[in-house]
Amino acid sequence: MQVIRTICDRVAVIDGGRIVESGRVADVFLHPQHPVTRSMVAQSDALAAASFDPAHAYMSDKLRGTLVRLTYIGDVTYQPILSRIMAGAKVQITILQGEVSSIKDVPFGQLLLELEGSEDDIRGVFAELDRHQIHHEVLQ
Repeated sequence: MQVIRTICDRVAVIDGGRIVESGRVADVFLHPQHPVTRSMVAQSDALAAASFDPAHAYMSDKLRGTLVRLTYIGDVTYQPILSRIMAGAKVQITILQGEVSSIKDVPFGQLLLELEGSEDDIRGVFAELDRHQIHHEVLQ
C-alpha cells in the first residue's frame, strides 16, 4: 500500500476479477467507497483502522458529542481553516486523533474530532467545512 501511495497517480481495486473502485490514489485511499477498499485501507491506515474505538468501555461513557472524521486534501491541509471556523462557532471541539502526510505529492490531513453543541450549530460547522472543501464523515 505504501508503494502505491508513493509512486502511483491512479489505482484500481479488483475483487472477484472485476474492478470495484478506481480513481486518483488520494481520492480512493482517503474516501474508499467499496467494502473491499475500505478493508484494505483500514489495514494500512491508523485513522481508518480500529485504532480508536469509541465503543471501547473507557471511551463509550466519555464521548458526549458527535464523533467526526475530517479529511483535508491539497493546500487546505496547511491552512488554519479549522481554527477560523471554530472561532466563530458555538461548538466545543476535542481532537482525539490526527495525521498530516502526503500521498504521492498531494498533502492531506485527517482528524478525528468530537464536536459538542446544538445540532444547528454543528450543521453550521459542517456547512463551513463543505464551503472550504473539507470532507466530514459523522462516525457516531
